[in-house]
Amino acid sequence: WQSVWNLFFEGTVDLSQNALPVKQAVFALHFPPLQSSTTTRYASVVIGSTIQSLWRAHWSFVFDSRPFTVSTILAQTRLLINAATEEDFVLRGIPHCPLPFLSL
Repeated sequence: WQSVWNLFFEGTVDLSQNALPVKQAVFALHFPPLQSSTTTRYASVVIGSTIQSLWRAHWSFVFDSRPFTVSTILAQTRLLINAATEEDFVLRGIPHCPLPFLSL
């Protein structure tokens, strides 16, 4: 959680000393502001993607003996957030790639 928190949310929090921000985000749905560099508009997407990545890494470790590493979880979280952002663009009618430039 520490790495995801520092990567996507504003402010640095030492979660080993104070896990309250994570508890508030997961259980009370009270989210801190996102960093401006984060691609998604919704903090809930970050939290949900992180939980999904943690469980995927856990079950990959249990069934496939794959290492449970922070880098794996961060990479999977980024992929899920990017996919959710692209879906949001489609739902809002925003093209996910630039339109071709045509000149006559």
